[in-house]
Amino acid sequence: MSKIPAHEQNQKTAVIERLEKKGLNVIALIDDAFDPFNAQDVSPEKIAEFWSSLQNRKTPLHKDKKQEFEAFVREHIGDTISSKDEIDNDFLLKLWEQRNTFKVLKQYVDELFSSKIGKIQQLERIHYLISEACTKDDQTLVEIKTFNSRILEKLEELDQAGIILLDYVMGGDNSPIAVHQAKENAKVIAKKIKSKFSKKRKLPLIILMSSDESVIKAQDQFQKDTGWLKGLFYCIAKADLKDESRVKINLGTWIERLEEGTNINQFVNVIQKSLKTATQQFIQSINNLSLEDYAYVHQYSLKAEGQPLGEYMLWLFNAYLGRLAFEANDGVKRRQKEIDQISSPSLSLNQLMPSTDLIEMYDSALFDKHIGKLVTHKVKFKQKEVSKSVGVASGKKLSFVTSSSGGKEGSLPYLRLGFLFTKDENSPVLMIVNADCDLMFTPKGKRSPTPVLALIEGQLHEINKSKIALKEYDTEFFKYEGKVFHISWQTKSVTFCEYPKLLGYLKKNKYSLYALLRDPFALKVQQAYASNFARIALPVAPPIEQDVNIEIFYKDLRNRGQELISSTSELAFLTKVRDETSGEKQWQCQFTPRFMGALNDALNSLVVEYQRNVEEIQNDLNQLTSMETRDDERIKTLTTKKQGLELNIDRLRNTIAGFVEWALNKPIHIFKEDIDFLDENGVIAISRNKETRRFQQWGDCLLVVNVQDLLTADSNVPTLEET
Repeated sequence: MSKIPAHEQNQKTAVIERLEKKGLNVIALIDDAFDPFNAQDVSPEKIAEFWSSLQNRKTPLHKDKKQEFEAFVREHIGDTISSKDEIDNDFLLKLWEQRNTFKVLKQYVDELFSSKIGKIQQLERIHYLISEACTKDDQTLVEIKTFNSRILEKLEELDQAGIILLDYVMGGDNSPIAVHQAKENAKVIAKKIKSKFSKKRKLPLIILMSSDESVIKAQDQFQKDTGWLKGLFYCIAKADLKDESRVKINLGTWIERLEEGTNINQFVNVIQKSLKTATQQFIQSINNLSLEDYAYVHQYSLKAEGQPLGEYMLWLFNAYLGRLAFEANDGVKRRQKEIDQISSPSLSLNQLMPSTDLIEMYDSALFDKHIGKLVTHKVKFKQKEVSKSVGVASGKKLSFVTSSSGGKEGSLPYLRLGFLFTKDENSPVLMIVNADCDLMFTPKGKRSPTPVLALIEGQLHEINKSKIALKEYDTEFFKYEGKVFHISWQTKSVTFCEYPKLLGYLKKNKYSLYALLRDPFALKVQQAYASNFARIALPVAPPIEQDVNIEIFYKDLRNRGQELISSTSELAFLTKVRDETSGEKQWQCQFTPRFMGALNDALNSLVVEYQRNVEEIQNDLNQLTSMETRDDERIKTLTTKKQGLELNIDRLRNTIAGFVEWALNKPIHIFKEDIDFLDENGVIAISRNKETRRFQQWGDCLLVVNVQDLLTADSNVPTLEET
């Protein structure tokens, strides 16, 4: 059970500890809010509203307001302004510069420049909160530098910056064309920063920020367009930097990732350089291969074995390129050792879901999906009589193909262990489990393949809806038709087919070759089928993700759940992980910094709600005690409720006091059957797929976070109570 530590006034915070450990000295803010005033900062509509307010005789102190305006006009332009069209750029600039000198007119001038003022106040607030979070014993441990949109003229001043917060919409008005150009400006700045400091040992962490919440959805494209490593790039809405707790949670999360992100960036850079050099050397080497080299490989290495020359050469090239790029490069080896030391899988908060690129990489490790169609080759092959009594295994009868349709005698396809045949997502897949050595043949018949093929059946289960318990040899990741599946191999359901008749069998049943399941994964299935239990260590599957909704509700005076924050996504997600103790796969809920901000808001909202309840009860008590006929029983009941609420308010405040430290230091992991109390006062409970809001099941907790799987309704996942 994770607990929030009791609050201590002089406690060193998690942010301060990480600052001192990581050695972060400079944080930079780049935003067009710091630009000099420009007429584009004021829309024509705002000018029209300002002029209308000057002419409106019904507004308060109209005469004083008009006199102040006219005096300002005479002083600064020596003339009069008789219409809104005469308010030009120069006059707007003078109004902006003198905005704090007005008295009666000030509120109208502030409204005229509300957009510009709002941006400045927002950035000043962020600046202040970051400074406060980085202050220890009245000393700010980092220098916070601010830059406007003309940062390209001062890039060298970013030299020491470890974290750079970059505005997404850099300049321009609110027109679609201007907004698009402003976003392009931000991309140019990010590219220039990368180009300027790419040769440094440490690149800064870039945080793309915006008042527009859509920045979160734009982060992948922005990162790809600018070439930033994802480990050194994140996005955030400025709304998530609006208060002390949110700033500390996000800042602590960024600092935590800075060192690891830098190591990964150096690892990626050295691989890029190594690949460039290795590719040149590789091309030179394969260009140097003569026809005699190919003939030598075929004559002395393949002819007797029956393996196709092209397939063998691709395998040879793949191994050679891997050696040149990864194994023989000392720089790659050094960076590999640094990456080996990273131990941050248990990050307390997760900024991003697992990427699609990771999924693609794992898919390529599992499957070769570019093998093309089955191609037949003429061969002097004499069919041998095959016994039809293939037997019964564990009470399940094995089928045997005896149809005379299919491949012609003397024409056979080259096959491999792991060839995977598919029909559609609702039909089982078939995979060849014969050993490669038994499938090889030579054109002149000196070597013949096995006369019988064994095709094991695999059932597809869509990951997001699957409730099956995977066996060790099952394939836990298979991308097909735009979806992701498990393959549950049915070791007792195997089809035997005579080799020459395979093509006919596949055509008749509408199956086609889809992929090759690579070694050692195919060997694992083969060994399961053959009851060979020799263990093979396999790479761990990628952390497949799935969205969830979060709802937060609180206990009212009648011990019933009342909604505090309605069901919303983008605060957490599920990932499929392996339990370190049991080795079993299960969904685990990962929470984001935005979730922590929402949870902190919920705690403060609950304090306000309980305070309102206390005031209402006190009003009732005042009325009861002033009545001639006292209802002592009622007074006692209300007094007890009031005291309980006041105690709960104290518990909430204690939890809030230590909330940020817990959020940054104590990861929350919740599985389907978990109900966890998060703090030592029992204030917060977290559950998954709870459908009832009766608080008796959570004891004395005051606030409940309920994680709702989006797949629950479709897949009939049992609730906790059903479990």
